[in-house]
Amino acid sequence: MRTSVTAAFILIIGLAGQVVGEEDSPIQWEQDVMEAKAAPGATSHTFQFTFKNQSNEPVSIVAALPHCECTTTYFDPKPVPPGKKGTIEATFHFEHRVGPQEKGLSVYLDKFTSEPKNLRFHMELPQYYKLTPKSLTWDPNQPQEVELAFPDIDPGQVKVETLPETFPLTATLQADESGHRFTIQLTPNPSAPANLETPLNIRVRTETELPRLRTIPITIKPATESAASR
Repeated sequence: MRTSVTAAFILIIGLAGQVVGEEDSPIQWEQDVMEAKAAPGATSHTFQFTFKNQSNEPVSIVAALPHCECTTTYFDPKPVPPGKKGTIEATFHFEHRVGPQEKGLSVYLDKFTSEPKNLRFHMELPQYYKLTPKSLTWDPNQPQEVELAFPDIDPGQVKVETLPETFPLTATLQADESGHRFTIQLTPNPSAPANLETPLNIRVRTETELPRLRTIPITIKPATESAASR
């Protein structure tokens, strides 16, 4: 036990003596931020982060820890000789994610720095829906419409859930022939106030491989005083 404690103490002292700031590190990364767009039909994408060992001694990757369970990493634990390159692979699994994604991982080396190197990647996934317009100006006297489209997926059956009775309006949905584009009509109730400002969350259920429930926000802004008085 005494020998183990002494050995650990010597190891810590040895590493501490090699700590340098990232800007002074002999480990040079080709890119620490990467971007990609999902290929049609793909369910994952692998980013390759490459570094060069510009020191006079070998360096090893100790760990590459993803910031999300949706990412898996792979690296060769063998030491990277001076002047050579090492690579870390980060595979992002899309699962049910849609739209722009930003993820990352922390890389630990056995030398030169005690702090991890944080690597990031941006992934552009298919857009789930498009809402036009995203906000409406409240008019208590007439219905208003927003267009809901699913440009990159087949939504299957789409339903708008009933709003609470306390809401001063009702929402109905009508599909066009394509089945990918819908009109949501918002109709004020007879007891609707003259002015209203509220975020309205339309809950839309789509059915493809698995039922999905999405909350689509529509912002309702109050009318101007002149408009409200008319």
